[in-house]
Amino acid sequence: MTIYDAWRGAADLSYDVAIYGAGAAGITLARALSRKSARVGLFEAGGFGRPPGGPGHPFAGKIVGLPYDLTATRLRYFGGTTNHWGGWCRPLDPHDFQAHSHIPLSGWPLSRGELDPYLEKALDICEVPTGGLGLAAFDRDFGFGELTQRASAELTYKSFLFSPPTRFGVRYRSDIEAAENVECLLNATLVKVLVADGSVDRCLLATPDGSRLRVSAHCHVLAMGAVENARVLLASGVANSSGFVGRCFSDHLGKTIGVALLDFNNRYHLHQAVHDGRQFRVLPHLSFRDEILEEQQLVNFGLIFHRWDSQPLGLLGEGVERQLEYVAGSEKNRFRVLLRMENTPNPNSRIELTNELDASGLPRVSLNWQLNPLDMSCVERLCTVLGRAIGKAGGRFRVNARTATATYTGAYQSHQMGTTRISRNPDDGVIDPSLRCHDVGNLYVAGSSVFPTFGFANPTLTIVALTLRLAEHLRRRLGIADA
Repeated sequence: MTIYDAWRGAADLSYDVAIYGAGAAGITLARALSRKSARVGLFEAGGFGRPPGGPGHPFAGKIVGLPYDLTATRLRYFGGTTNHWGGWCRPLDPHDFQAHSHIPLSGWPLSRGELDPYLEKALDICEVPTGGLGLAAFDRDFGFGELTQRASAELTYKSFLFSPPTRFGVRYRSDIEAAENVECLLNATLVKVLVADGSVDRCLLATPDGSRLRVSAHCHVLAMGAVENARVLLASGVANSSGFVGRCFSDHLGKTIGVALLDFNNRYHLHQAVHDGRQFRVLPHLSFRDEILEEQQLVNFGLIFHRWDSQPLGLLGEGVERQLEYVAGSEKNRFRVLLRMENTPNPNSRIELTNELDASGLPRVSLNWQLNPLDMSCVERLCTVLGRAIGKAGGRFRVNARTATATYTGAYQSHQMGTTRISRNPDDGVIDPSLRCHDVGNLYVAGSSVFPTFGFANPTLTIVALTLRLAEHLRRRLGIADA
C-alpha cells in the first residue's frame, strides 16, 4: 500500500492493528509488523513538513504550573520528535526499574533484563555505533578520567552514545511506502476512542476538510506522545478507572550546579572512543553507585564536567574535535558542572482538558507541571556527597548559590513522560505490563507516556525497545504469521 492524505480515503477503514502517531514508536511498530500477514493502519495527524506555529497550533494549550512550552517541545509531522532529536542514547539503568522506598509510585512491572534483547535491536533501529560492543558499550570504561579511581567509593560513570541522529520519518519512509500490508494516512487526527463492552468499537479521526474517518481494528495503539495520548483518552472518557490518565507528567531536569577545580584532566564530556578499530561518540556522565543513591535517598542522575572555555554541548558534530582540543590544551582544569536528573512521579503534575477546542474539535490541554519536594532536596544532598568525593580526589567544588532552592530554576529536556503509566495493579496506573489498557481489552499505548519512573536517560532508545516488545505481543495475540 502507500502513504496518502486522509481525506482522499474511504470513510470506513478496517485493520488488524491501527496505530495512531507516526513518531519513533508508531513507525517502529508499523515496520515490525510490515513483513507479517496482518493488515496495519498507521495514522499521522500531520503531513511531511512542520506545520505553521502561532496561537492556532493544535498543540497550543494553557500552562498553570511550572513554565513549559507545549508547542516547541513537540513536532506534529511524519517522524514526530525524532525530527529534532539530538541523537542521545542510553537505556534506562536496571536501578531505574526497581522500587525504591524513598520514591513514591516507583517500580516497573518488568525488569531491565526482560528488555535487554529488545534494546539490542533498538540500537540497530536508532543506528547507534557501539564499536561492536552492543549494550556493553554504555558501561565500559574507555579511560574516562581519574575521579572514579581517586574516589571510587561513591562514583561511577554512565555513558551516552549517539545516533546520527536518525530521523525516523526520513530514514524509514521508504519502508512504510514499500510495505504491502501497511496503509499510512497523513493529516488524520485522532479525536475520539469509542468503547463498547470493554473494547474499542471504533476510533474517529478528523481530516482537514472537516470530515471524519471511522477506524475499526482488532487492536488499537496510541503512539502520539505523553501529552496527546492523555489528551485523547481524557477527551474520550476511557481507560481511566484509576484516575491516572494525565497524571504524573514528567520531564528530565537540567541545571548547572557549581564549579569544580581539579588538578588533572577530567574527561566527562564528549569525545571519540575506539574499539576494534571503530570510532564512535561517547559522552560519559559521572554519577553515584546504586548503593549511594539508596543510602542518600537520591534520584538517578548524571553529571557532565564541561570545560569553562569550551563550546556548548549542543555542537555534537564539529564540537567533538573542539572539545578534545580544549581538553588536550588544558593546564588548569576548571569545570562547569552540569546536572541532568530525573524527577519523581507526582500525581498532581498533570494534563487536564480546557473548554477551548482546536480546529479538529479536540479540547486543548492545560498543563500543571509540578515537582515533588524530594526532587530539589536531592540536589542539595547530591552536592554534599559530590563535594566530599571531589575533595577526596584532591579537588574543590563550589556550589551555585541557587542550586538547592525550593523552586526549580533550571531547564527541562523536552522528554515528556508518565501520563499513562504502566502498572501491575489497575489501581496504580493506566496500562498493564503488555502495554494494554487495564480497562479496555484491545487498546494499547506506546511511547514514554507509559514510563512509571523516568531515570535520567533520554527516552528514545527505551521507547523503541518497548515498542518491539509490544510488536511481539501483538503477533502472539493475533496469531500473525510472516507474510
